[in-house]
Formats: sequence, C-alpha cells, structure tokens
Amino acid sequence: MASTEETQYTLDGWVDNSTLSMEATPAPLTPFDFKEYRIALQLYPIYTFVLVPIGIISNILAFVVLSTRAMSTTSSSVYFRALAVTDSINLAIFLAIMVVRKYQSHVRSLWYCKTSFFAYSSFTCLSSWLVTLMTLERFVVVMFPLQTAAWFSRRRALIVVIVATVISLAIGLYTFWLVNINDVSGLCGYKLSTHYHVVAGYQMFEIVFGSYIPIVGVFLLNCMIVVQLCRAQRLKKSMTKERAVEKRADDTTKKRGNDAEKVAPMLLSISVSFFFFNAPYASFVASMPYWVDRGRPGQYASGALVQQVTMMLMLLNYTTNFFFYSLTGTRFRREFLQLFCGKRKSRDGPATGNATSMYTLNSRTENTSLGATQAASSGDVRLQEKNSMSRF
Repeated sequence: MASTEETQYTLDGWVDNSTLSMEATPAPLTPFDFKEYRIALQLYPIYTFVLVPIGIISNILAFVVLSTRAMSTTSSSVYFRALAVTDSINLAIFLAIMVVRKYQSHVRSLWYCKTSFFAYSSFTCLSSWLVTLMTLERFVVVMFPLQTAAWFSRRRALIVVIVATVISLAIGLYTFWLVNINDVSGLCGYKLSTHYHVVAGYQMFEIVFGSYIPIVGVFLLNCMIVVQLCRAQRLKKSMTKERAVEKRADDTTKKRGNDAEKVAPMLLSISVSFFFFNAPYASFVASMPYWVDRGRPGQYASGALVQQVTMMLMLLNYTTNFFFYSLTGTRFRREFLQLFCGKRKSRDGPATGNATSMYTLNSRTENTSLGATQAASSGDVRLQEKNSMSRF
C-alpha cells in the first residue's frame, strides 16, 4: 500500500505511483486536453462576431419598418419595437463581454464589470417578458375577441412596457453589490467567497423569474391558443347554415380584428422561436449541477461545449426576429419593400387611373350640361322680358 506522499491524486481518480518512476508520472489532466473544450473556445468568438452584427442591423430595420404608419396601428407594434430595441442592447452587451474576456482580459474596470452584469441581467429578463406579454395579449384576443378594442390600445401597451422595464432594471440592481473583480484572475465575477449563499439565491430567483416562468408561460399560452382556435374552427363549421347570424358576427368583429389578424402570424412565430431558442439553455442551467463536476476536466469540457451551443441558440433568439417578420407578415414585407426598394403592390392602382379619367369626363359633361341649363334659363328670362315689353 502506497503512503500518502507516494500517492498522487488526479481528477480522474486515485493513482498509485509507488511503482512508477518520476519520469513516468502522468501530468494532471486539464480541460485543454479534451477536444470538446477546444471546440467550445473556438466556437465562442465565431458565432458572436457573426450573429451580433446581423442581429443589430436586422433589429434596426425591423424597428424602422414597425414605426411606419401602416404597421403602428395596433398595440402589438409597441411590443415589437420595444423587443427590437431590447434585443439590440442584449447583442451589444454580449459582444462587449466576449471581447473583454477573450481579447482584453487585462481590462480591470470595476465600473465596466458592474454595468455589464447589470445590463445583461436586466435586459435578458426584459426581452423574455416582452415576448410573454405579447403572447398573453394574443391569448386574450383569441379568448375574448369582442373586448379587444376596449381592453388593448397603444397607450396601455406603452404603459405595460414601461412598467416591465422598471421591474427588470430593479431586478438587476443586485449586481452592483455582488459583482467584483477577482484579484487572482482579474476577471469580473460574483463575490462567491464572502457572499456565496446570497449570490446563489439571487441567481436562482433571476433565472426562475427571467427565464423559467416566461418559457413555461409562453408554451402553455400557445397550447391554449391552439386549442381555442381549433374549437372556434369547429364552431364555425357547425354554424355554416346560419348565414345571417354568422354575417352579423363577422360584420361586428371584422373591422376590430382586421389589424390584429394581420400581425397574428408574426406574434405566433416570435413566441414559438422564443421557446425553442431559449429552452435548451434554461434546461442546461437547471441540469448542470447534476452532471457537470467542475473538478473533473472531462465533464467540465463537455459542459463548456453544451453551454456554448445553447448560448448560440439563445443569441439566435435576439437575431432572427426580423426574418420571422418577413416570412410571416405580409404587411411587414410590403412596408419594407416600400421603404427600402420603392415598390408597392397596389391592388387598385389601375383602377385609380380609370376613376380619375371618368371623374374628369363626368366633370366635363356636368359642366357642359350646367352651361346649357344656364343658357336656356338665360334665354327664357330674355324671352319673358321681351313679351313684357311688347305688352306694355
């Protein structure tokens, strides 16, 4: 049996070195010895430098298109524009954090550390809740279509966005207290040595409130929306014989629901993409303590690769909204072409010219008839004056 001095502990288990020479002693393994960790280190800057510029430019284009008069008529447009701004901020913050950690590790600014952690914590939470609020509004519209105009307006949506922003910023304030610069590594991080339990509690609350609740809420709301739409479709088929009743209901709700129906595919695409892009990272964070041992370099390397893949999906959530708008929104595509390509497909373009010509022709005809009528009236007056003079 080897003594304590003759035994070397490696991260893969105990190794008895009593029969090994000093030259044959294996070096302890590190995460760099595993391919997964090296791939994760290379993947991190690549997808960041590719997705961040694309996402910021596409979000700016989406904000411009959504600010046009035709696209800003509904309360949903307020959420869309707020989401474009929030996603752009998240992308910029993600890029700044990556550049400092990867290429500017010598930067030791306490102000930068606290501000970057605060902004990332606050705006990721705000982005999740904006999608949740849009999905909730869509659910209410589907469940109570006749109350849509009374319950929702752009002013109320703006108030909701402001309240959500204030709450998200308040949640991120804890970072100014618990974030500091590590004296050994020089990197930004939480004060785990002195406030471990406090940091763990705040992080648990943040991920539950800013990630788990919105993801589960969006999933459940979309399921209920689909169920309600299926019920409405069956009800509509059963009422096909009652044309008069159906026509009155359509006439009542057509004007109110027209704009909402045009943005409904955009809302559905955003909520669905939010779920599929954010659920993997939330699942990774929840399961990481159970299968990733930071003391074992092999598990740490595998966890680092899974983390980078799921973070890349989360970054796609901030990048792809513009493309989903273009694919699912007919009005969005039309306004985009009008703004940046000068093209508009007008269904009554030719009819407008014919109407103008007919209006001109009718005006001329009316003017001619009016002149003839006035001339006839003038002739009658003169004839009456002549007869009166002859009688006199």
